[in-house]
Amino acid sequence: MNKLTAIICFLSEKEEVEKTVNSIRETAGDTVDILLIDDFSRDEFNYVEVAQKYNCRYYYNKINLGPSQSRDKGVSLCETPYFILLDSHIRMYNKDWVTKLTKAIEDNDRGIYSLRCFSADEKPNKIFTKACGQIIRIDYGNLLSSSLRIHNPTSPIVEVPTVFGGCYAASKRYWERIKGYAGLRQYGMEEIYIGLKTFREGGKCYCLTDVEMGHIFATCHPKYRPYHRCVLSCFFNKWFVADTALCEPHKNNVFKQIRKINYMLADRVLVEMENNKEEIKLLKDYFNNIFVKSTDDFINFQKGLN
Repeated sequence: MNKLTAIICFLSEKEEVEKTVNSIRETAGDTVDILLIDDFSRDEFNYVEVAQKYNCRYYYNKINLGPSQSRDKGVSLCETPYFILLDSHIRMYNKDWVTKLTKAIEDNDRGIYSLRCFSADEKPNKIFTKACGQIIRIDYGNLLSSSLRIHNPTSPIVEVPTVFGGCYAASKRYWERIKGYAGLRQYGMEEIYIGLKTFREGGKCYCLTDVEMGHIFATCHPKYRPYHRCVLSCFFNKWFVADTALCEPHKNNVFKQIRKINYMLADRVLVEMENNKEEIKLLKDYFNNIFVKSTDDFINFQKGLN
């Protein structure tokens, strides 16, 4: 029985799904299970045929859930102890990536693990970007944003504030402990939320610096932007993350920034928060019981990396 499942969530991305799956099979063979989560694609592309060709499981969402809920759905359907979440425009380069990744999680499953990220275009070569993770900006004026952490590590595994988007792994046990993406809507804030919750729970985010993967960035290739950002959902996610994963006064700083940007939008977010107050209260009560570190601890940790 395999230990790792590659979960690929997608929406109308056609041949890119097969290219990603083929990259996995070429480098890892049958040592990894593959689960395709089709988030209500309407492009009439035959994804079932791709799943059959490469021995993948296929699940079709009957409504569009968005990447966060689709990935959580994938984790719930995962039949292996470990999983890796992949965008549908990823390229794997190392033959031993499954072995190294599963060993890292086995050695310490209280963490989230990403791979060394390259920028991959449609040409055979890859452009080195040296991205090992992301910095989370909490200070007033940045509104819970993130930026790439670029450096040349000397260790095969390094701790980072949060993982790089598009390709990261964990144990199913730990993902369920930190409640994954529970509460997020549609698109945005996924890695920021995961990084904050993991740190505050006492776990860590890591990058395996000697395992390479290629990511075709949506900013460089507009055709790889299947999800359209809903402004209300984006601001709801920021408010929600601040409310559930930040301590005072940092959460109030985020609230103030949202109000400053658009007070009418802030009022709509508040209505949505009120409509979901019972679910949010349950999450906050749960996190209060498992969190052992503060937001200031996280900020000091990031300062120590500079």
